[in-house]
Amino acid sequence: MRRTYAVEEQFYLLFPCVFLVLYRKANTYRTHILTGLCAVSLFSCIALTHTRPEWAFYLLPTRAWELFAGGILATLNKNKPTSSKLLASLPLIGLVLIGLSFFVISESHAFPGYLATLPVVGTAFFLIPYKTTTTFAERLLSWGPLVLVGRMSYSLYLWHWPVFSLVDYKFYLASPPVRLVLKVLVSVIATALCFVFIEKPSRTFLNHPKRRRLAFSALVCSLVTLIPLGIIVRNTNYLNADMRDIAKGGLRFNQSAKNGSIILMGDSNGSMYGKMANKLAEENQLKLNVITVAGGDPLPRS
Repeated sequence: MRRTYAVEEQFYLLFPCVFLVLYRKANTYRTHILTGLCAVSLFSCIALTHTRPEWAFYLLPTRAWELFAGGILATLNKNKPTSSKLLASLPLIGLVLIGLSFFVISESHAFPGYLATLPVVGTAFFLIPYKTTTTFAERLLSWGPLVLVGRMSYSLYLWHWPVFSLVDYKFYLASPPVRLVLKVLVSVIATALCFVFIEKPSRTFLNHPKRRRLAFSALVCSLVTLIPLGIIVRNTNYLNADMRDIAKGGLRFNQSAKNGSIILMGDSNGSMYGKMANKLAEENQLKLNVITVAGGDPLPRS
């Protein structure tokens, strides 16, 4: 999920412009146009998943269909929802599809491809407008603890990955169950504190109509500050090779060590462990070869 953040941000920057043009120039056909764009993006994603999976995963054109689905729902006429029995059953079917995706999608399957349609279509089924009595799916998701998780989900979205990474860095020798418990505990505490003391007060303050200019100014200042800072942090802490380095054996560290060798291989998930791997190699007198390629595959293609 972490790698899709950039795709989402690209979409959020471009899609409002597309939506504005549709509403002003082709309002009558906006849903049809969005459906066509969604279909093209989906077919491109499925085709590239088996030929160039890194393109299908990382590029906006092949991931936009997942977000276009929400755009299509937003254009439907919610003032005239239907009361058909078929649509009334869609929320429950949607929950089943989302639950099924937990068991069907795994690291052994090509992703995103057609498998990504399970959670996306399931979510769309649950959100589609209809007119009927409250369904089981709605009652389930209206349960207090689940509503609370939903309200705090953005803070959790921001905290879970750095917490998971730092726990693995610090306690890499601990057993997986111990690390998992620690990750969940720290994530919950950080999420709750962030939501209560930062997110909730900020939303209340910045959502006031009279403070719109302040909110947008704060957004611009944050982007100008955090984007360069993020690039600096990434370049400072990631050890990342390119394909020319791979052909020469990768990036080499501590080559005078006598206790053996270790190799760090992977994509950006491997690159972010580079500094830690180098430190461990020095402490244990091991040679280190880094052949991680962010957004790519270090292994030669067959």
